This record gives sequence, structure tokens and C-alpha cells, in this order.
Amino acid sequence: MKEIIVRDILKSNVAISKDDGDIVFNQIKTEIENKNSILIDFKNIDLINTAFLNNAIGKIYFIPIEKRMDTTVRIVNFPLEVMELLEEVINTAKEKASITEDA
Repeated sequence: MKEIIVRDILKSNVAISKDDGDIVFNQIKTEIENKNSILIDFKNIDLINTAFLNNAIGKIYFIPIEKRMDTTVRIVNFPLEVMELLEEVINTAKEKASITEDA
């Protein structure tokens, strides 16, 4: 399992920009393309917002299912106080991705 430590990638304890989300997503996408399971670690991240999560996590659901079905993505050490935000981002991404697939 490939570990992606968000703080190490961003060199910051803040994850709030779309660009930072893209940086993390590109690492995730590379591991998915290599058929590696992934552990995304949010340890020591103190501030997270929707812009970051949409790009870092939400975009995963727009990778075609056949390309990501051999991998597992786990998220650990995510701050409980913003867990609802993560769930909302994931649910919205799933809905939008399913609409895109149906079109």
C-alpha cells in the first residue's frame, strides 16, 4: 500500500487551495494508474476546505471505474470536526460522476 502523507506533499499544515488539491490528486492518480492501493494520511493537517477536497478527493470518482477497480483508497487521520465536509464532497462527486457516465 502506497502512503500519501498530505502534510509532506504540501509542506504545510493547511490544505485549502484548489492547486494544492490538484497536487495531491495527481499523486493519487499516479498510484491508481499503477494499480497500487493508497493510504491518504491527513495527520497534522489543521485546516481543510471544500476547494481542496473537491480537487484532491472528489476527482477520484471521475477516474473511470475500470481504471480504479483494482485499487483501494483509504483515508486516515482526517479531522473529525470536518468529517461531514469530506462526506459531502464524496457524495457530490459520486453523483456528478454517475451523471457524466450516463451521458
